[in-house]
Amino acid sequence: TGTGVPVPGKVRFEDCSYTRGSDAKLGSNGWSVRTGGGAPGVAGATWSKGAVTFPTDPANAGNRVLQLAASTSGTGAGTVQSEMNTTAKKFFAGTYAARVFFNDAPASGADGDAINQTFFTITPLRYDDDPIYSELDFEYLPNGGWGAKVPTMYLTSWYSYHNSPAWGGDRVSGEVGRSLQGWHDLVIHVSGGTVTYFIDGAKVFSSNGRYYPRQT
Repeated sequence: TGTGVPVPGKVRFEDCSYTRGSDAKLGSNGWSVRTGGGAPGVAGATWSKGAVTFPTDPANAGNRVLQLAASTSGTGAGTVQSEMNTTAKKFFAGTYAARVFFNDAPASGADGDAINQTFFTITPLRYDDDPIYSELDFEYLPNGGWGAKVPTMYLTSWYSYHNSPAWGGDRVSGEVGRSLQGWHDLVIHVSGGTVTYFIDGAKVFSSNGRYYPRQT
């Protein structure tokens, strides 16, 4: 156990005992807070360390939780987004899990924006259609999107993608079309050539073949 430090048996547990997105301990424990631009995200938006906070867990005063916030004035320049990653973006066989609180409505202001709340594993894309690229996604769109009209969780296993001449990629997806407001346990189990996605212990999607991670 401990703040992000690997322990015997190649198990890593994170208890989020930090103070803010600029906390130096994040880097020491293998985390980075996104500040750069580019995709994915709203064009012209800011990725802010200030939008990453660690408030006290309302259910247990002895705990802290990681909170990722986003805000917008309706323009790209007036939009702030947040993301936290591991510094070593390499994932292969194993079990990846997070307990996540999803919000269907904003804390203030009008609802309706195409918000994407995610938990994912990803490896570096060296070039377009990189054959060893791998990405496994939980992506929750509370206001719908990508063809869905209702709150939808997309489960996606990627083989690779390209940015030019136009964005596209080779992937397979499943979806859960219902509200997931509140706390949920998300698990990706990668073993024996099969990737399996679970929400609150229930299997919701699986992939195999070329959609199994290849980069270690």
